[in-house]
Amino acid sequence: MPIINSINVLAKEEETKTVTPDFSSGNIVVTPTSGKVMTQVTFTKDTTNHIADNIADGVTLYGVTGTLVSGGSGGYDVFVRNNGGGNNMDMLVKFSDNKGLRVAFPFGLPSTTYDDIDLKNVVWLKVLSYDVSWDSSTGITEAQATNSAGYTLTENVTIELRD
Repeated sequence: MPIINSINVLAKEEETKTVTPDFSSGNIVVTPTSGKVMTQVTFTKDTTNHIADNIADGVTLYGVTGTLVSGGSGGYDVFVRNNGGGNNMDMLVKFSDNKGLRVAFPFGLPSTTYDDIDLKNVVWLKVLSYDVSWDSSTGITEAQATNSAGYTLTENVTIELRD
């Protein structure tokens, strides 16, 4: 019987891979190319969406702890400008924390300092009434604002009223 003094082991070629996680189809499986061995796998983080502001407050997702307190979008600014004084508006608004509020304001108070209204983090609004001319607006049309179902905002809104 012959004696074997040495064994020639053919080493497999090594490889590394970089993967951007996509869990839409389930778990991610990273396998080496046929005939190769994996020495390193790097997962790249989505730095656009995988941030604390987009994860619920206190929830940790792959090492990032969330700070989001609202129910989703941070909402939009709504600015109502009184151009001329003596204007009134009554509207319902919903904020990004899912709380609602009825905002009824008589314009034309003794000091015009208080004639413009500035709301933050609004996600939905419905104008119930106004007693002047709808002069112009950006981010919403008069028909959208006065629609019986209200309107879900998609951008900042400015409404300008005129006597």
